[in-house]
Amino acid sequence: MTTTKRSFLSEATRPNNFVAKTVLHPGEEVFRSVCRPGCFGACPHHVTVRDGRIVQSLPAPMPDKSFNRICLRGITNLQRVYDPNRVKYPMKRVGKRGEGKFQRISWDEALDMITDNWKKTQAEYGDTAVGMIGASGNQTPLNGSFPGLMGRLGNILGFTSINHSVDAAANYAMNAMIGFNGLGTGNGPTDLVNADTVILLGFNVSEAAIHYYHFVQDAQDAGAKIIVIDPAFTHAAAQADQYIPCRPGSDPALMLAIIHCILRDGNENRPFLQEKTVAPYLVRSDTEEFLRVSDLPGRDSDPGDPGDSDVEGFPAVVRTTDGTMGHVNAVSNPLMEGRWEVELADGSTVECATAFQLLRERVDEYPPSVGAEISDVPEETIEELAARIVSGPTTIRTGWGSQAFNNGTMAARCVLTLAAVTGYIGQPGADVGSQFEVFLGLNQGFATPTDRRMAPMESIVLGDVLTSGKFKGEEYPLKSLYIYCGNPAGTSVDENQFKREIVDNLDFICTADQVMNETALLSDLVLPAAHFYESEDIIPIPATHPYLQYSERAIDPLFECKPDGTIARMLAKKMGLEEYFNQPDDEYFRELMDSPELRERGITWDDLKEKRAIRIAAEPWIAYGGNQTFNTPNGRMQFYEESPSPRFDYGQKIPVKREQLPSFYSPTEAWPGTQAQKKYPFVVISERSRYHAHSQFTRVPWLKELDAEPILKMSPKDAASRGIADGDHIEVFNDRGHAVAKAVITEGIRPGMLMYPKGWQSRQYKAGSFSEVNSSEIDPMGVNQSFFDATVDMRKWDETVDSITDETLDWSADETLDWPASEAADWPASETLDRTSSRMKEV
Repeated sequence: MTTTKRSFLSEATRPNNFVAKTVLHPGEEVFRSVCRPGCFGACPHHVTVRDGRIVQSLPAPMPDKSFNRICLRGITNLQRVYDPNRVKYPMKRVGKRGEGKFQRISWDEALDMITDNWKKTQAEYGDTAVGMIGASGNQTPLNGSFPGLMGRLGNILGFTSINHSVDAAANYAMNAMIGFNGLGTGNGPTDLVNADTVILLGFNVSEAAIHYYHFVQDAQDAGAKIIVIDPAFTHAAAQADQYIPCRPGSDPALMLAIIHCILRDGNENRPFLQEKTVAPYLVRSDTEEFLRVSDLPGRDSDPGDPGDSDVEGFPAVVRTTDGTMGHVNAVSNPLMEGRWEVELADGSTVECATAFQLLRERVDEYPPSVGAEISDVPEETIEELAARIVSGPTTIRTGWGSQAFNNGTMAARCVLTLAAVTGYIGQPGADVGSQFEVFLGLNQGFATPTDRRMAPMESIVLGDVLTSGKFKGEEYPLKSLYIYCGNPAGTSVDENQFKREIVDNLDFICTADQVMNETALLSDLVLPAAHFYESEDIIPIPATHPYLQYSERAIDPLFECKPDGTIARMLAKKMGLEEYFNQPDDEYFRELMDSPELRERGITWDDLKEKRAIRIAAEPWIAYGGNQTFNTPNGRMQFYEESPSPRFDYGQKIPVKREQLPSFYSPTEAWPGTQAQKKYPFVVISERSRYHAHSQFTRVPWLKELDAEPILKMSPKDAASRGIADGDHIEVFNDRGHAVAKAVITEGIRPGMLMYPKGWQSRQYKAGSFSEVNSSEIDPMGVNQSFFDATVDMRKWDETVDSITDETLDWSADETLDWPASEAADWPASETLDRTSSRMKEV
């Protein structure tokens, strides 16, 4: 076998091909913990502790070495544990919100402050007047937000649970079309080697999912063609076999044009469409709903008709070539195309067409010429893509980029419709979606010991609820907010609006966090939360590996920090609910793992605690049971939706006609010709940085050596149009706010588009933040924060002039806050945290 540069690098340097082992010195111990910020990598770490202090983090081995992993963020976690600006004690606000003036108080005072507020608020306004936001900073079932003991407490008290409305549009579309199978379920990453083609659609995999990227490279080495479709020339694009730039927000039109080519050339997978989708179902032209068996003459009173039996599935009607009509399960070889007049039970007639006929007519509106005009992808490239896709097994991996516009749900639906037309879903080498594994087999009753549940709410509509005092036309006073495992003020669209409509309208805000982030600074009380190295938990969200894991506690919490589960216990005691929170962690883990699914698998808490990682995904890891069975009422893919419903109902008007079939409609702002674009000509989008996980890791010293400050990437053409040179500090602005960042001029950004790394916090900018310029306009179906659907203008930054006068811009605080800092002298200095603590060897 000839060794090439690529094959040598493949074997020598890919992260799964080595594990760094620690040679212990006297006084050192190693614990197996699991990293769990918002990237969802769930990478196991060997955490070395010397004399009670963490000195090193290295990758811990997985049972299957192909899943061995760690990233630069994971290695630096010890600097987050020993961050000098870490919140060490309960801190009570003594100045204005956002001013940064806090006073240390005791835990007893803090708990009284919270529970007194809760009791008063509940008595005056009702249980739902207290809200909880538990976000993705630590999604674990005991000490995190999945649901965690804090979620259990909120359920018992009947609070309002406020979902953060982030990256939700694509999963909503998948659930609508193939049923809920978990979040972004798909074939495992090891299956990519079975694909002839791998398409990365809006998926900056080498930055946003570092732990996944080597599987893409493995597929490339195995002969798969890697195609990247993205507005930006990413690192993954540079390593791909083909890069296809496209207009931001145009993904639905591009997918529809590809489907057009496939149907035009007769390359659709007809057996799959006929048996696994709603393609042959007849759709009534008057109601636009599926024709039911009970609609036909003589069928409504026949109890033996399979259409009237829940056992036989959804009572849809299909038609054969000889005109026979009946239940889909009772008619063989139904037609997939055509329109007919159908006699109904009442003697009237109605025109009906198959769902596939309606789909064909829809995609006829998107020939390659139209797709090219909308997407900026040449017609010949669209034709080549369609031919390549049908030539062999194709996997399309989508990131969160496509769904970050107000047409994001439709982007996901169009990709799924392409899978329906080709049959490329849940088969070896052939799949679609984000591939985000979540194990849902823990004890679901753990969160609701009294059967009460929190009332659901979405953060994207919270401002309207707080300013109006109403939800769906009914009185809904929400006065108090408890936030944990998240930083909504620093990770939401339109940060100024968040402060104005949410913060200013709440009587009390309490945040539990490790650092004084944007949300903590706006709070009335800040609690010191433990780092995940300081608590133990079960890790049920493996995302891109197949293991349920146990994460050990490496050290006890520093100072007066406490895990969120411990805080929940303390609050419960003050609220008189100790009986639901009086067990040790070990017993709660046992309760969480006492579920029908785990019993069926023969997996116990003792097993997990001993083995640390137990495989929960099938081998081979093929989605939907390996037989393309979908969790819908009829077990079929629903590319036609007769009654579209939104991800969250807040009383909005539903565009039913628009949503019944895949289609293209433009983003709200970020599109040529919109009023916003005419005033502010540049579309501004974000990228997932390898240095951050949302707003986490933005202050880690080792990472800041590589990533010192906020930047803004732009094309040479756009930079020249504003007289901007590489390295200049520039201001982007619109009617909502502004941000100042360092210009990075690159040919990798298309003209008319600007791109910034997500996660930097307001106090880290010279002025403003990119969260200020994002729009809070939402798609009524996905009800999602659309971070890319915004436009701005830009100019060189004049530090003597602040073009935005909103007083909220004065709310940033000095980084040195008012709590004692003397204890920091007792922490290891940075030079003692390096590799000298232990020797590493490759195995």
